Amino acid sequence: MASESREPTTSARVFALLGVPLLVVVAVFVVFAPALDAGFLHWDDDTTITQNPAFRGFARENLAWMFSTGLMGHYQPFAWLSFALDHALDPLLAPDFLAARQFHRTNLIGHAACALAVYWASLEVLALALARRRFDPTIVFAAAFAALFFAVHPLRVESVAWVTERRDLISGTFFALALVAWVRYGRAAGERVAAQPLLMRGGFAAIGAFLLFWFCVDRSGNELAWRGAGAWGLAAAGLLLFLGALASAAPGARGAYLATLACMLASLGAKAWGMVLPVLFVLLDLGLLARVTDARTLRESVREKLPLIFAALGFAQLASWAQGLHAYTQPDLAAHTLQERIAQAGFGIVHYPWKTLWPSGLIPLVELPHHLPLASLRFGGSLALAGLLTLGALAVFGRARNVSIAWLAYLATIAPVLGFLQSGPQLVADRYAYLALLPLTWLVAGLLARGFARGGAVRASVVVLALAWLGTLGFRAERQTRVWHDDLTLWSHAYALNPDGPEVQKQLAFAYIQEARVAPEPKRRYDLNVGARELLERAATVKPDARLWGNLSLVHRALAVLDPNASDEHAELALALARRAVDEATKIGFDVADYRSNLGAVLVDQRRFEEAVVEFEAVTRAKPTFGYGWMNLGIAFVNLGRLEEAELALRRAAELLPRAGEPRLHLGGVLEARGDRAGARAAYTEGLQFAPDDPALRAGLERVR
Repeated sequence: MASESREPTTSARVFALLGVPLLVVVAVFVVFAPALDAGFLHWDDDTTITQNPAFRGFARENLAWMFSTGLMGHYQPFAWLSFALDHALDPLLAPDFLAARQFHRTNLIGHAACALAVYWASLEVLALALARRRFDPTIVFAAAFAALFFAVHPLRVESVAWVTERRDLISGTFFALALVAWVRYGRAAGERVAAQPLLMRGGFAAIGAFLLFWFCVDRSGNELAWRGAGAWGLAAAGLLLFLGALASAAPGARGAYLATLACMLASLGAKAWGMVLPVLFVLLDLGLLARVTDARTLRESVREKLPLIFAALGFAQLASWAQGLHAYTQPDLAAHTLQERIAQAGFGIVHYPWKTLWPSGLIPLVELPHHLPLASLRFGGSLALAGLLTLGALAVFGRARNVSIAWLAYLATIAPVLGFLQSGPQLVADRYAYLALLPLTWLVAGLLARGFARGGAVRASVVVLALAWLGTLGFRAERQTRVWHDDLTLWSHAYALNPDGPEVQKQLAFAYIQEARVAPEPKRRYDLNVGARELLERAATVKPDARLWGNLSLVHRALAVLDPNASDEHAELALALARRAVDEATKIGFDVADYRSNLGAVLVDQRRFEEAVVEFEAVTRAKPTFGYGWMNLGIAFVNLGRLEEAELALRRAAELLPRAGEPRLHLGGVLEARGDRAGARAAYTEGLQFAPDDPALRAGLERVR
C-alpha cells in the first residue's frame, strides 16, 4: 500500500523499537506489582498447582501427562510446560508454598510479552488502516496507546493476577503474533493466491491431516491416548499439514504463511481461543489487506486458509473433549434453554465493551442467574442493543469498512465464550475480554491517531487525553490487583458487590474456614466458623451441592471443639454432612477423594478409627501423591495400635510434604513408641526446621535426647 508519510528518522525508529517496548514492560510491572506479593488461591490454583504434582518436572511421564490431560476442562500443554519451568526455578513445597512469587512473576512476564506482541500487531494494523509507514510518529503513538490500553486495563487483572489463567497470557502472545504474521503474509502475497491445483492439493492435504489426527488420538478416556498408527500417524498428520500449508501459500510468501501456522498452533497449545484466527484472517483479507473484492476472491481466501482451518478444528476437538470431562459443569438445554443462551450471548456482547469503557465493579464471579428473561431490560435490552450494533456495523460496510470489520472481528473473537456452550457458573468473566476487544481498541487508537496527525493544539489535547485515560486505567488496575492478594480479600470484595450470589457466599465461607484454621484466638476462630455457617446455610437454600455440604461439615467439625456446650450436636451434624457430601459427589461424578478425606477426619474425631482407615485408604488410592491423605491414614493407624503401618504411611507423608512439621511430629511419635529413639530424634529435629515454634515437636525432642 502506498505511504502518505515521510521516512521516519533514526531517532523515531529507535523510540519505536526500544522506547515504547520498554515503556510497556515497565507499565506492566508497575501496575501489576501487587500480584508479586499474592499467594495461591483456593479458586482453581489448588487443583491446578498446589495439589497437583503431575506437572512438576520434565521427565517423560511429566511431559506425557502435560500433553494428554484435560484437567479442569482445558487442553493446555504449553501452560503446563510454563508451570513446570516455574517449579524447576522455585520448587513448590507444602505447606507454605513460598514459590507463589515465582509463579506470579512469570504471569507478569507473560502479560508483558503479550502486550509487546499487541504493540507489534498494532503497528502493522494501524499502518495499513491509516496508510502510513510503520514507524511514522503518528502510527507509533497510536500503537503505543493501543498496547498500553491493553496492558494496563483493569479487565486484564483477572488473567494476570490469577496464576491458573496463565493460559490466557501464553495463548494471547502467540495469537497477536499470528495476526502480525498474517498481515505480513497478506502484504507479501498481495492479491496473489496459489494456483488452483495447488490450492486443491493444499486443501486435500489439510483434510488428510485432520482425519489422521482424528484416527490416531483416542479421546474416549480421561487422558488422551494413541490408537491406530499412534505417534507415527500424528507425525504423518503434521507432515501433511506442513505440505498443505506450502501448497496453499501464495508464491513468494510461504515463510510468512508457515509463521502464521506456527504461531496459531502455539496459541492453540495454551488455550483453544486461537481457533477463531482463520475467521480473523478472512476479515483482514476483506478489510485492511483488500485481498477479497468479490465472491470469487472470497472463496479463494477461504481455500487458502484450509490448513489453518483444519488445524483449528483439530484443537477444537481437543477443547471439546477436555470440557466433556467436566460435564457436570455444563447445564443441558433443559436447565439452560436455547432462549436463555441467546439472552446470555446478547448480554455478553454488550457487557465487554461497556466494561472496557467503564471498568467499575469488577468481580471474580458474575453468577449465571437461574432465569434470563428476554422481557427484562438487562437481557432483552442487551440483546436488542447487540443486534442494533451489529446491523449498524453491517449498514456502514460500504462507507466505513474498517468499523464494520472491527465489530465483526470482535464478535468472532468473543463468540466461543458467549455461553452457547455454557460451562461453569459464570454469566460473563473479565478473562474473556483479554483478547476480544483488540479490534475495537484499534478503532479508538485510529481515531486518536487522526487527531495526533493534525499537530498543534489538537495533538497536545490528544496526548493529554490519552495519558489521562491510561493513567486512570492503570491506577484502577493496580487497585484491582490488590483484590486478588488472597482468598479472604478476593471474596470479601466479591461479597460486597454481590451479597446474594450463592457461589460468592460459598467461596467467602471457605475463605473464612481457611482463615479460622490459622487464627490464634479461639474467639476469632469461633466467629469465623459461625460466619461461614451462616453463609453456607444461605447458599443451601438456593444452590446446594457436594462442596457446600463438605464445607458445612468442616464448620461443624470445628464448632464441636469451639462450642463445647453443643459439642455432640455439632459432631453429629459434621458426620451427617460429610456423608451427604460424599453421596452427592458420587452421584454427579465428582472426584470424591477430598470428600472422603473429610469424612475420615470426622470419623477420627469420633474415635471410629476402623471406619476412618477405610476412607483414608480410598483417598490414598485415588490420590497417591496427596501427602495429607497419607498423614491422616498414619494417624488412624496409630490410634488402632498398628504402628508398623502407621510408620510407613507417615514416612510417605513426610516425603510428600517436605516442608511440613506435622507429619514429622506424628512420625517421631510412632518411632518413639517403637523404641527407635534415634529415628524419632531425627524426625523431631527435621520437623523443627520447618515449625521452629511448635511446642509438641520441642517436647518430643526433649524426651528422646
